[in-house]
This record gives sequence, C-alpha cells and structure tokens, in this order.
Amino acid sequence: MLYDNEEKIKDLLAGSLFLGGGGGGSPEEGYARAMSALKQGKVELISLQELRQRHKNSGKGYIVTFSGVGSPASESAFYSDQVYPRITKLIQKQLDGPIIGVIPCEIGASSSFETFIPAVLLDVPIIDAPCNGRAHPLGTMGSLGLERGKNHTIQAAAGGRENTDDYVEMFAEGSVEHTSALVRNAASLAGGAVAVCRNPVSLSYLEEHGAKGAYSLATEIGHLLRSGTDFLAGIEKVLAHLGGKRLCCGKVSDFQLSTDNALDYGSFSIAGYRIGFCNEFMTVSTESSRLYTFPDLITAFDIDSKTIVSTAQIKNDQKLLLTAVPYENLPLGAGLKNRKNYEPLERSTGEAFTCYLDSLLK
Repeated sequence: MLYDNEEKIKDLLAGSLFLGGGGGGSPEEGYARAMSALKQGKVELISLQELRQRHKNSGKGYIVTFSGVGSPASESAFYSDQVYPRITKLIQKQLDGPIIGVIPCEIGASSSFETFIPAVLLDVPIIDAPCNGRAHPLGTMGSLGLERGKNHTIQAAAGGRENTDDYVEMFAEGSVEHTSALVRNAASLAGGAVAVCRNPVSLSYLEEHGAKGAYSLATEIGHLLRSGTDFLAGIEKVLAHLGGKRLCCGKVSDFQLSTDNALDYGSFSIAGYRIGFCNEFMTVSTESSRLYTFPDLITAFDIDSKTIVSTAQIKNDQKLLLTAVPYENLPLGAGLKNRKNYEPLERSTGEAFTCYLDSLLK
C-alpha cells in the first residue's frame, strides 16, 4: 500500500487516533509529519511476507523502531525533522547490515507517522508489524520482547530546539529498561519530548514478536469512522468491527492531572465510572469492581466537537462518550505480553494490572 494522498493519510490518522486510547501523540503533529514526508518522496507500507520475498536472497538486514517519547501535556515539547537522519546515523554505525525497514513503537495519532520521514530518507518501506497495535506509556512495552532476559539493545534520541540549551542528542547501549529510562530522562531535559531510533531486529524476530497488520487495521477503521456523515454511526461501525461497546456518556468531574518524568498521570469521573490514566487510559472502575484494564482500549469522544480526545485534552464539565474494546480483539506485540512490564506501572499509579491480565501475560 502506498500512502500517497491526503485521504489515505486522514484514514490512517483517524484510525490511529482511535487506537491511541488517549495517548499516541498529537494528530496535528502526525498529519504535519505525514504531509512533509509525502513532499519528500514515496511512503510505502508492506507486509512481513512481502519484506521476506524482497530479501530472500540478500544478507543480513535490520528493522528499526522510530518513536516519539515524552509528555503529551507538555507545551514545550518539540523536535524537528532534522533529528531523524542524526539518530539514524548513530544507530546504523553500530550495525553489520543495512536497515531494510522501519516500524513505530505503537499505533497512535503521532506515533503511526514517526516512521514516515525516516522511510523516505532511508528509501525503505514501513513494515506492517509495529511493536504494538495500540498506544502504551512505557518504552519497555514497545520493545518487542527484547526486554526479557539479558538482551541488550541500542537507542539514539534527539529533541528540543536546536542551537538552544534545551537541545539533547544521545546514544545509549544496555538493557531495554536502562536505555529506555535514559531516553525518558532526555525527553524531560529536552522540554518534554524526543524522537528515538532504537531496537534493531531481524525479520525473523519481528515475525514472531510484532503486532502484525496493525497499520492496515488502523487505516480500515479510520475509513469506517470517516465514511459517513453521522459521527455516532461511524463509531458504531468501528465498535462492531472490533467487538467493542459504548461504555458511558456524561460530563467529566473531579479531573486530576500531574506530570512526572515526562509521563502524565491522573483520573476523572464520568457517569458513575472512575477512569485512571498514565498517558493512555489505563483503568475503568465502579465503586465495587474493575471493568477494563490496559491494554483494553478505552477511547474518548468529545460530544460537542465530535472528535477523539487525548488524556491531555480532558477537562472538567466536558461532555464525553467513552468506548471500550477488549485487548483480545487488538493486535498486540510481545512487549504487552510480558508480566514484568506492568510492574513499574503498578508502582507509579498505585493500581493493580497483572491480576486482571492472566490470560495475556507470560
């Protein structure tokens, strides 16, 4: 598939915003990045099978992950397109073969498009097997299982406004946990966000650990959302396609937000439900029970503006419609199937996760 016109970009954007689950970055940034890439060259999406066919007679090659890391609520977060060749060069210098494809760490309104400019600059395709088919808050969750055991990886990151004290550029090698922590600290120092190139893997490894078909799914559900003039009808089409449901509709109250180390934490109430978030929506509970737990997908729609909203956009008295899709119906990568990756989330939020996810976690 070629993302070669604005309508395809808008379909991918709408679907990615839905699958962002309250996170995944800014749709304005994603759209701008996509259109900038189209001005520079061809953006091609191919399947794992097609990538294997293209390289069946070649030597060693690598697929790398591009992502943005930081706080969606930060007003000072910034990085330019110029950082992509810099961080790519830092990674390529460490490899014994060429980069043959790129993937995002997650599907999200900005995240899905982090690959577009690198794909054009490197003249390689985007592979339809992201690290995850929905957005997530922690770098280890988008690390394709490399965080298990004693695997080491490499990461390069850059962000902030060039030629100012805020600009940060870094390269790190070590465990996924340690290098991800360094990247998140760099994002905080850079004003809130950095672009990252990381975790080179082989085609065989990606086939086993990636979220296959997630780009295609995002494009498909985005088209469903945009295909009619009725806002609510489009939502119903997507929920039917994904096996999801309307959860509740009402006004936001008791909204709370704090930011720590480039992560946004908070909660709010709506129609008798309490929703917690850490960048993405994490939990939905009543007084007596937990109803949904990340990586279940919770998406919020502003009733007045008829738009999908992120956790950074929520405010008291806002009228929202919330929908929910069980994680079993989503393409998830290996990073969201690792029990240990939820333990930092449990510590930072004070909420339980793993006890609700026994059928998913290993």
